Amino acid sequence: MKRLALLVLLASASLWLARGRQAPPTPKTPDPTPNARVYRVVFGENDTQGRAFDGTVDVTGGQVASLAGWRFTDADRIDGKQGWSLTTRVITLEDQRRGMTEVGGQPIQRLAEAGIVLSVRGPAEARVRVSTAQGTFEFSNLPYGRKSTFLGGNATVERVPETELLTDDTYEDDYPAAVVTRAGDLWVAWLGYRDKGDTVFVRRRGDKPLPLSGPGDHQRPAIAEDGAGRLWVVWSQQEKDAWHLRGRHLEAGRWTPAETLTTGEGPNISPVLAADRAGNLDVVWQGVRQQQGRILLKSYIAGGWSEEVAISEGVGDNWDPAAAAHPQGGLWIAWDGYQSGEFQVYARRFNEGKPGPVQSVSRNRLFSARPSLACDAQGRPWIAWEQSGPHWGKDWAVDDQAGTTLYKDRSIRVAFQEAAGPWREPVSPISETLSDRMRRFHQHPRLAFDSAGRLSMLFRVRTSAFNSRADNWASGGRWELYLTQLAGPRWTPAMWLPDSVGRNGMRAALAAGRDNVLWAVWPMDHRPWPQGRQGPLDLYASRLSPLATELPRPESRPLAEQTTGLPPAPHPRERDDLRRIRDYRLQVGDRSYRILRADLHRHTELSQDGAGDGSLEDLYRYERNAADLDVGHVADHQMGVDNEYNWWITQKSNELYTIPGRFLPLYGYERSVPYPNGHRNIVWAERGHPVLPIDPAETKGAANTGPLLYPYLKRTNGIATSHTSATQQGTDWRDNDPDVEPVVEI
Repeated sequence: MKRLALLVLLASASLWLARGRQAPPTPKTPDPTPNARVYRVVFGENDTQGRAFDGTVDVTGGQVASLAGWRFTDADRIDGKQGWSLTTRVITLEDQRRGMTEVGGQPIQRLAEAGIVLSVRGPAEARVRVSTAQGTFEFSNLPYGRKSTFLGGNATVERVPETELLTDDTYEDDYPAAVVTRAGDLWVAWLGYRDKGDTVFVRRRGDKPLPLSGPGDHQRPAIAEDGAGRLWVVWSQQEKDAWHLRGRHLEAGRWTPAETLTTGEGPNISPVLAADRAGNLDVVWQGVRQQQGRILLKSYIAGGWSEEVAISEGVGDNWDPAAAAHPQGGLWIAWDGYQSGEFQVYARRFNEGKPGPVQSVSRNRLFSARPSLACDAQGRPWIAWEQSGPHWGKDWAVDDQAGTTLYKDRSIRVAFQEAAGPWREPVSPISETLSDRMRRFHQHPRLAFDSAGRLSMLFRVRTSAFNSRADNWASGGRWELYLTQLAGPRWTPAMWLPDSVGRNGMRAALAAGRDNVLWAVWPMDHRPWPQGRQGPLDLYASRLSPLATELPRPESRPLAEQTTGLPPAPHPRERDDLRRIRDYRLQVGDRSYRILRADLHRHTELSQDGAGDGSLEDLYRYERNAADLDVGHVADHQMGVDNEYNWWITQKSNELYTIPGRFLPLYGYERSVPYPNGHRNIVWAERGHPVLPIDPAETKGAANTGPLLYPYLKRTNGIATSHTSATQQGTDWRDNDPDVEPVVEI
């Protein structure tokens, strides 16, 4: 990449939460045991003060297979297979039933419930007796999707799925895709990272993982089985500064050599696969054509790939496609696009080689993105997506929130279509499936119908954060997976999936097969409770049992458009203003200069205090579309809390979302040293430079940053911008080298 001649930067300030004492890693739930039932027992849900819940468990007619802590701190412990020491505590923790902490005010203190995850082996009639310092209770054979309450409301028990660990600690394993073949086998494809490169892996459950690529730059694999029984894996791969789709298939027990499916302009990323009723395989992806993000499609017919077909239309970038086969032929495709000045969900039927009309599904002025799609046996398309407020990514202030910050809230909307009629939505909202402690942030829906016609949704919830404030800043975020099914007119209570904690942007897979088989596959990063650095990334899977006793029979209404009663746009003439800025030229001698708009201080989920900053992908949605910047920069603290994998996916994302001639991300991070040395944003034009560790003497102010930082910047061809002169993050200006620290952030 070329150096930038001129930057006009308006970067926002951020706050840094000093790293506190870390709890031990969350114990892994053991592999499933025959005839085992898993229960989560939660203590203190209705308490206002901490109590000791030390206890033991006994099983009559069975035995304890395993016992693990849930929200255990370093002061709690498991004693063998049947006992524990646990005390609930009042800590700084958001309470989504209350308003957020005012900026500068005292953070919310509340009791943090905690408990155990218990696996019981034996017949369904086996009786479980839990004895605690607060009392004793018994239960047996609890059904999925229903909580039982004991100890006057201070103990709840719910049955949860068994989980199965699919990977080991050789790689950081992430971005899974899954399919259940007609033979009933679960196949999973994913990315495994180590030693500055990631590899595309595939594995049939019960077999060893198989690499399908060499180490390098790869993105989101997709997996599907075509009509001839061939298993396909398609992914995006960067070679010679270009991202193209690559694919391999399994035929007669052998994987074919990788072939390149796309040519010309790019990047070509985020593929999804679907096999239609005729047995043809379709790949849909997010590509760039003429500097605009497009949704594109190719079909594998008669042993070869067709020419690409444009699925999206109009101006504005398009993102995150989803696809599902239609039972009468062809497939439905959904995506989100920025044509209207807000992210909106669109859908289109593709059949017999031709696309039907583009349909606006969400039709509102709210943030609507990341759709998931499934078709029922009647041919009705069902789409779920995540939603936030109006004017997403636009200017806002605490006392005048006309715009919506990147992670103010999230909720899930669902719509379906009857016989080419208007889109409708179930009256029952997804928020009702959750405890009122967890209704502010639910997102990333994944839909699937099983062979009996049950509709399942897997989705991600921010289950906790620390010091969540009125300006939406928050730290120590934890996101976990939940499952619900549409039973008759209503969704079942959401069921927690063990071993699913991780960052905001983690993606799960939901795969259905014959005989009502339904599998979920997801990554987990083992971040400890209540907060601390993430641990290794592993993949888990669970064969899910039905929660619903009825098939979907939704009470529905026309999908609300929500275009009125919203605040006016903060800058109604923004597009004209941008045009004038981009047309302006300044002639100095024989050189002509123009203004480049940039944001060089922006955090994501990868910062320890990034629970309110949104996902890594949302940063690029903001930079490319909502803010329409020329230059962007990911400035997460210490390259993602000194985690090599976080630094890897950040650098890779810079190249995934580059549009030559339109949008250029820079590389860097925020080096976060307390006053008097201060925070600084580090900026490079090229990839691959390592983090500079913070010397303990710098933290204490006993050593100056300059003599340590400036030689590093000169050696790596970087620059620094001083963060701010205010608060404990500021600097007393004890150091400055204008060659490598030429500007200050205001």
